[in-house]
Amino acid sequence: MKSSQWGQRIAHGTMTFAIGIGLTATEINPLAFSYGYDRLRFPKPVFIGDTIHTELKIAKLEDDPKRSDHGRITEEVRVINQRNEVVLACDHIYLAKRRSPI
Repeated sequence: MKSSQWGQRIAHGTMTFAIGIGLTATEINPLAFSYGYDRLRFPKPVFIGDTIHTELKIAKLEDDPKRSDHGRITEEVRVINQRNEVVLACDHIYLAKRRSPI
C-alpha cells in the first residue's frame, strides 16, 4: 500500500460501514426496522489508527405506500474521522409503525 495513492494501509469500506453503523445501535426501537441503505459512498479513506464517530440527522419522514399503519424515516448518516473529514456517507431508511392517534 506504500505505493498506492494513499501511501499507507487503509481500512476496508465494508469494515468502516459495519463499525460506523454499529456505533448508532445503542438503542433499538421495537416498532421500527431497517428498510435498507441508499447513496452509500466513501469519500475519504480510513487509515489504521484513525478514530471515527457517527453523526445522524433525520432528513425525511414520509408515508409508506404499502402499509398505511407505517411510515418511512430517512436518516442521513455521516461517519467522521479525527480530522473532521467525512469518510462514509449514506441514507438509512427505516420502516416504523405509526403512533396511534390521540
